[in-house]
Amino acid sequence: MQINVSFDQFPSALPAGFVAAIDYVVNYFDSLFTNNATINIDVGYGEIGGQALGSNALGESEANLVSASYSSARSALQAQSAPGASTLPSSSPLPGSLYLAQADAKALGLSPNNGSLDGYVGFSSTLPFSYSATATPASNQYYFIGVAEHEISEVMGRMSFLNDIPSDYTLMDLYRYSSPGIRDLTTGGRGSTAYFSINNGTTNLGTWNNQTSNGDLGDWYPQGPAPGGNDAFNDYSSPGVIDTLSANDITLMEALGWNSVTGITSETVYVSSGQISSGLDVLNGGILDILSGGIANHTTISNGGTQDVSGSASGTIINSGGQDFVLSGGTASGTIVSSGGILNVLSGGLADPTTIYAGGFETISAGGTDSGTLISGGEQDVYGTASGAT
Repeated sequence: MQINVSFDQFPSALPAGFVAAIDYVVNYFDSLFTNNATINIDVGYGEIGGQALGSNALGESEANLVSASYSSARSALQAQSAPGASTLPSSSPLPGSLYLAQADAKALGLSPNNGSLDGYVGFSSTLPFSYSATATPASNQYYFIGVAEHEISEVMGRMSFLNDIPSDYTLMDLYRYSSPGIRDLTTGGRGSTAYFSINNGTTNLGTWNNQTSNGDLGDWYPQGPAPGGNDAFNDYSSPGVIDTLSANDITLMEALGWNSVTGITSETVYVSSGQISSGLDVLNGGILDILSGGIANHTTISNGGTQDVSGSASGTIINSGGQDFVLSGGTASGTIVSSGGILNVLSGGLADPTTIYAGGFETISAGGTDSGTLISGGEQDVYGTASGAT
């Protein structure tokens, strides 16, 4: 994917760090999503498309729309094995007409991949931002990277029509459920039950905001059971925190038709409590941080990638240049350490079982535990507890 941005103001007139932060998000999205699509976005500071922002808005977006038949969108999603596409029935389950963000239609091959403008984003010039990608903002500053990821993803199609054009619907509205097998188009107060699911409502991957009078119905409700935590797609943000792009956020974009490389590079992706990631590749400065209660299955770590495990990791493969840290309270099962890979089991961490091949290395710190280790030509330094090693 290629995102092109144009600024309404001269870059020299924008705050220090503003342009670099926009470039950071653009480059990350370009590397994360692989669709053959060129997306063109107008960026404003203190305005959006020449119009004033809401007084309390950190950012706003406006996407250009195109109509599409349900059958063509369903076929395009199924052709690229988008998450949840297999649950879409042969005829539309929702009333009205389907509209897509033009950028999303490009990604699905339903709109010409030309130089037309796909949408606008604008950011507050009055609320204080921190433009660093890695530093925690000061207590009175908001994390700009997360706001930019939030707004740009809306231009890419992360939006609902239920509070704006209730007679029609978007792709995202197809994945709203109140219980298994029951789609939910109702709106209400914060904490309503509608949630995002890609398996016909069985698993809640994100509780929608649902409040028509405040925020977007396509955002997460921050106090819901999922995805939880400080998330870039939340309906609102607090100062002094990093709002991350989570594994569930990426799954949502994939469900809308954005192919992901399932790779994390030069970015930290968090798996919060109740979230599950599967099959991610972590490399080149990327970090997968599995928080307490989070689950990561079949992660591959290579070439400068890192995984931090405070929750649960299963089936991790650590290749050359990759490192895995099992932290206090974290568990790692079925880990394979290949040549050049390193597994670090720190105090309070548990690995069981582990296979270490020739050239692989494991360190068990004081207070760390590994049980059932199979050493097949690799090495193990034990300062904690290792049982069942062969």
